[in-house]
Amino acid sequence: MPLAPICVSIQPIQNAGVGQMEQANILWRRVDTQGHDACRLRQFETGWSLNGATAFVEDGETGAFQYEVQHDADWQTRSATIAGWVGSQEVHIQIACRPDDSWLMNDSPVGDVAGATDIDLGLTPATNTTAIRRLRLGEGERAASTAAWLDPTDWRLKPLEQTYFRRSGTVYEYASPTHGFSAVLTVDDFGLVTDYPGIWLKA
Repeated sequence: MPLAPICVSIQPIQNAGVGQMEQANILWRRVDTQGHDACRLRQFETGWSLNGATAFVEDGETGAFQYEVQHDADWQTRSATIAGWVGSQEVHIQIACRPDDSWLMNDSPVGDVAGATDIDLGLTPATNTTAIRRLRLGEGERAASTAAWLDPTDWRLKPLEQTYFRRSGTVYEYASPTHGFSAVLTVDDFGLVTDYPGIWLKA
């Protein structure tokens, strides 16, 4: 018997806020292992959002996560949500940053990151954009700050000292002195990373 045709109606996505303005999309692929990350940056009258989905293989375990980070109009982090799984472990995390730069994770205070200014989700390059856009560095300028870093090895929030130096319009020197890590990041006009050497590359 022939199959009946399937009719599909595609509706435009409804915006989560009013007065959407700037928007950009990007797809990254992992360089050091198998994996991809699709991210969307959106601007609203009340602020900015970064939301996406990532899937990867890390240390022999497959993982898949959705994430969303909300910022105010000055790119100050206000909240982050991460949901997904890696191997047999389910992960559901809600993070909030209060106006006094105190942080909550799943409604519990995290004193270790009090005073941190940015969120850094360790499973995606999306949140490098948070610091880059908030700092608004001119060429030749450098700034240091502390991020609330979500460590994907144990899913705890930890303080992460980091510095950014804007070498040119689209190139930043990034360093995390605590971990002895540094990298030269290339970004696009929206501040989204297009080349994170040895880890992520725009697809």
